[in-house]
Amino acid sequence: MIRVLAFAAAVLSAAPAVAEPCQSRGAARVGEIALDPTHPTSLLSSIPVVIKLHGLTSAALAGFPAACDRGEFVVGKRAYALTGEDADPNAPRRALSRDRNAPVAFLAAVFDLEPSLAAPPQPGAEPRGVQDRFVLATALNDIMVVWRAYDAIPDDARLKADMAGALSGTAVPVMRFDMKGGAVQVLTP
Repeated sequence: MIRVLAFAAAVLSAAPAVAEPCQSRGAARVGEIALDPTHPTSLLSSIPVVIKLHGLTSAALAGFPAACDRGEFVVGKRAYALTGEDADPNAPRRALSRDRNAPVAFLAAVFDLEPSLAAPPQPGAEPRGVQDRFVLATALNDIMVVWRAYDAIPDDARLKADMAGALSGTAVPVMRFDMKGGAVQVLTP
């Protein structure tokens, strides 16, 4: 009897954790921020730096724990599971496919570095940026493509639709860069 109970406990502890329903919701009305390559802003130039600071490669994003289940959506023949909570400071939302060769779509919290550089921090304090922007990006290995920017976290329906557009290639990309270095390609429509 003790062996049966020990076996059952081992099986239950080895079972994959089922993600809980999400506690937070995105905003129903979210403004899109223009990332216009013909009129570069300091936010546009800050995006690759902030994403690199967070280390958001597709492997890193796949390794994040699934904070909660926000449902699935399909792009072509691939099903993607949307997870994440607002409290995650680096990538509050991410969509992964079971296909390990598929790109990962994610929403990254970014901030404009210019205010931090313009006003030095108090002695002993870390520099702070204004973190009130979110960018939709896709990652395939170390290659990042940025698609959109928002002033808040969109609701799940809008985010799934925007992610599906990015993953299917029907959306217009804004920039592309390699996490390992090299030039940032600002793409014009």
